[in-house]
Amino acid sequence: MSEELYESSRYWQSRYSDLMSDYLKEAEENIELKKQLKRLKS
Repeated sequence: MSEELYESSRYWQSRYSDLMSDYLKEAEENIELKKQLKRLKS
């Protein structure tokens, strides 16, 4: 494996994990909001 390829794959893996953690954080916040809305409606 060439050095550049290795570096870029490591770069994309870190970018991907950043995106995934942001996505999961937003999903958790959305779930919390939905729970609060249900509480307000009932």
